[in-house]
Amino acid sequence: MDAETKETLLFVDDEESILDIAKTYFGSRGYTVLTAGNGREAVDMLGSNHIDCCFTDINMPEMDGLELAEYIRKYDNTVPVVVMTGFPSLDNTIHTLKNGVVDFLIKPVNLNQMELSVQRVLRERRLFIENIILSKEVEGKAKLEQLNRELTNRNNDLNVLNRIMTDFASLRESADVFR
Repeated sequence: MDAETKETLLFVDDEESILDIAKTYFGSRGYTVLTAGNGREAVDMLGSNHIDCCFTDINMPEMDGLELAEYIRKYDNTVPVVVMTGFPSLDNTIHTLKNGVVDFLIKPVNLNQMELSVQRVLRERRLFIENIILSKEVEGKAKLEQLNRELTNRNNDLNVLNRIMTDFASLRESADVFR
């Protein structure tokens, strides 16, 4: 990702004013900002857009933020979800942690605090994805090394067979000379 392009943020809240503020604030900082009025709309957006981070309210009609967080975790576990709520409770906090939520902000959210959260979770996401890529590269390298060992062994077996066949042919020729 180059210095000019920032990630895509999805804000999900049934309060349109919050969506407008988030879109204006983060849009002015170079992020692509998508908004949804509830979890169902957010699910539709996930299917047709690349999302790097999702901020969601908990209490919304149709599909609440915890259901959305669970859906996102199953859909793409590399997308960090930050929950925003005006009604924090121990029960909500426990549920958010179980659903893979990476941060929990209490409304009214300070935009500077929100931006720090965005920067942190996106940095962690980049590291997580790099780790996945490196793990796959290591796994691929190990498979390639194993394949190379197998091919080397087969090549050695063929060389032995070739020497046996050459020796056998030489012995046969020698036997034919003495006939």
